[in-house]
Amino acid sequence: MLIKLTIAFIAGLLIGWRLEVPPMAIGLFLAGAGLLAAWLRASSRTVLPGLLLVALILGTLRYEISHNGEADHLSTYHSVNGVMLEGVVAGDPQATGTYTRVRLRVERIFANGQWQDAAGHVLVNLRAPLSIVSQRDQPYFRYGDQLMLQGELRPPPVLENFDYAAYLARQGIGSVMSFPKASLQSEGGGSRFYGWLYGVRHRLAFSLARSMPEPQAALGQSMLLGIRDGLPADLEEDFRTTGTSHLLAISGLHIGVLLAMSLGLSQAILGRRRHLYLIAPLALIWLYALLSGASPSAVRAAIMGTVYLAALLSGRPRNVLPALALAAAVMVAIDPEVIWSISFQLSFAAMAGIAILADPIGRTLRGEDGAWRGLPIKAAILGTIGVTLAATITTVPLVAFYFQQVSLVGIPASLLTLPAMPFVLITNALAGLGGLISPAVGTPLGWLAWLFSSYVIGVVRLLALVPTASVNTGEVAIPFVVAWYTALTLAYSLRKASNMDALRERLSRLATKISPMPGTRRNIFRRHRTWVALPLFALAAALWVAALSGPEPRLHVYFVDVGQGDATFIVTPGGNQVLVDGGPDPQRIAQFLGERMSPEDRTIDLFVLTHPHADHATGLVEVLRRYKVGLVMHRTLDYESPTYREWLRAVEQEEAVEVEALAGQVINFDDGVTLQVLNPPTRLPEGTRSDVDNASIALLLTYGERTILLAGDMFQESERRLLAASVPLDSDVIKVGHHGSRHATTADFL
Repeated sequence: MLIKLTIAFIAGLLIGWRLEVPPMAIGLFLAGAGLLAAWLRASSRTVLPGLLLVALILGTLRYEISHNGEADHLSTYHSVNGVMLEGVVAGDPQATGTYTRVRLRVERIFANGQWQDAAGHVLVNLRAPLSIVSQRDQPYFRYGDQLMLQGELRPPPVLENFDYAAYLARQGIGSVMSFPKASLQSEGGGSRFYGWLYGVRHRLAFSLARSMPEPQAALGQSMLLGIRDGLPADLEEDFRTTGTSHLLAISGLHIGVLLAMSLGLSQAILGRRRHLYLIAPLALIWLYALLSGASPSAVRAAIMGTVYLAALLSGRPRNVLPALALAAAVMVAIDPEVIWSISFQLSFAAMAGIAILADPIGRTLRGEDGAWRGLPIKAAILGTIGVTLAATITTVPLVAFYFQQVSLVGIPASLLTLPAMPFVLITNALAGLGGLISPAVGTPLGWLAWLFSSYVIGVVRLLALVPTASVNTGEVAIPFVVAWYTALTLAYSLRKASNMDALRERLSRLATKISPMPGTRRNIFRRHRTWVALPLFALAAALWVAALSGPEPRLHVYFVDVGQGDATFIVTPGGNQVLVDGGPDPQRIAQFLGERMSPEDRTIDLFVLTHPHADHATGLVEVLRRYKVGLVMHRTLDYESPTYREWLRAVEQEEAVEVEALAGQVINFDDGVTLQVLNPPTRLPEGTRSDVDNASIALLLTYGERTILLAGDMFQESERRLLAASVPLDSDVIKVGHHGSRHATTADFL
């Protein structure tokens, strides 16, 4: 009955969404439905029709109540000049490369020459000004900050094939603001618990970034913490193409996989005689929900997981589905907008699939009709595979609908990647926690996390190369979803109504052929050898990868594609590594280094910042935070900018050896490579077209008879000085000055 009432209540919400029913009419219908239910009961007839009608009308009423609250009046100020907002940062800000996205809960607005109270939420893209960078370390915008913004308030932009305004409206956001002037008024507002929680989350994210390279660190941050800002765009597209995007969004799938794995292991260790085996899975799923930022999606998934464990505790696991339906109805009643949440739908579908299909699939894989009596680790692994298959079966149509595509390689991709998910989550959690203790602890654990994350990335990228790996669904999506769930419902009903033991017995006999005979006596080591072999195998694989990825005995010079900016990476024959500038995007240079350097190598021998402009320094700041640096070369200038202030602070915190660049200096590496500083001179240029650019560090790289000139951003004034001083400039390769602008790399210099 609970399932039927839940369906009726949600149907009422949908009616309220599609039809604007007057509250008076809803009240009359509700009264009539109540009278009908009372009459049916008095007549000794089933009251179910009356109760279903009451639930339907209550759903419609709840939707109408939720949409007659306080309106967002900020839309009246769209495109008004000189608008100022004052409000509090709600939620965890998202750092997206060179800027930060925050949700501001507005309290006051200045428009038309006066301040007045206001209410509403605005999505704001921000860059930290010098005043904020001078006050605090990263992250510069934090939950609970009281900000004052000055800019233009606009409606959400119109995007092709996506109703962005409706998407934001479901989150209570009706306005956006791009790169306003910002000032920090105060900090520490909002919930202390969430402030502490977001702080721990960011420290774990930084610990992961420092413990292993990109894009493995970004994948770990996404799957463990729900932070997707660092994922490369091409990798995200590969996940969409292979139908594995659900791995990146914290949902019931993640909770279900963790629940299945921890439940299987707990049963294997403690047995089922006591209910103590339920404590560890319960603690684990809530710890994971907290680590992911206690987002609504994670909390909802954890609640559903708790309901599942409660059904097991009561000894009535078959009542899981009604309990999940009740939990979903309560969540929707509290917040009707949650019904449109992708994460809510994925959580419910995944947990329902686990409740209905996981046990039959797991029993078939294990080849058993009773309790598993074989190796505990194998039982846990096969149980995990069963859960992942069950969750995949029930979430595939939702993934197809929301991402508007069906992956033709989705099933093999899920079968290959989902069993690795628990190991990705656990090893990344260990690496993150170990890095909080010390980089010396986090880095070795990061090797294991890198191994499992690389496996997932490798599978996804390989399958994404398959021709026509995915097809767009377009308008076929809704019928596809309906047909899929209808087929599942019919199959489940037929399974309950018919006897399928014979089929399962045949599959069980097939599975038994590849399973050890139960009841065999083993000593303690042989019984648990898989526990020892699996981590040792992973560690051995990581060490072999590290050994095979050592430096080649040649000079490598990479001119990195970082967009509008400069970055050059040099690897000498002896393995010395030099990074000259880092470009404007921290993630692009971090990903490049992650792909070129071996996973266990977290050290760069020499950093060179040619000059403090953001298109050269921004990426270096992030790399300096992630890697240990032996020597830093730069020239301190009288220049103020947020990026340069970040750089100076990062160098100070790194405690690396600093060298002030001066023309005539030579750095000799022990493998015959030399770096000669050509610019700047002792006396810095003054009164030129750009004194900062003309003070840029220029380097001459020499190896044997080969030379490469790195001209930095020198303008023609510095070029003329070098020519007048008869500095040797003959080079095989030249990196042109100032990105090839007409004010640099003149004809005489060439």
